[in-house]
Amino acid sequence: MKSKSEVVVVGYAAIDEIFDSPNQVEPRLALGGGLCYCSICLASLGFSPVAVTKIGDDFPTEYLKVMKDLADIDLSIFKSRLTQTTRFRIIREGDGRELYLLRRSDNLELEDLENHLFSSTGKRP
Repeated sequence: MKSKSEVVVVGYAAIDEIFDSPNQVEPRLALGGGLCYCSICLASLGFSPVAVTKIGDDFPTEYLKVMKDLADIDLSIFKSRLTQTTRFRIIREGDGRELYLLRRSDNLELEDLENHLFSSTGKRP
């Protein structure tokens, strides 16, 4: 049987605070971030996504489960008490929306990619 092709996805997993109507007092929270949606899409197309990100202890356990179930990715290995998860506020109005960056996790560095990708194989390309 042919193995799945691996695709490395680098970016931020995020928590989205979504306001769907002007009368809404508390935001609806949702899994967000390009890394998550790219990984889920790649998995649905038969690829094996390999994620590199940074998330904080505030990243909900239920979102970790979603990523494991839909993309077979264990994001818990990226959890750190030293950073907070990237968070966006999305205000939906009619057909449009406004997007605000509330906070960003620590910078992703080349060494993050190297540490994650090469720690499992012990090899460098």
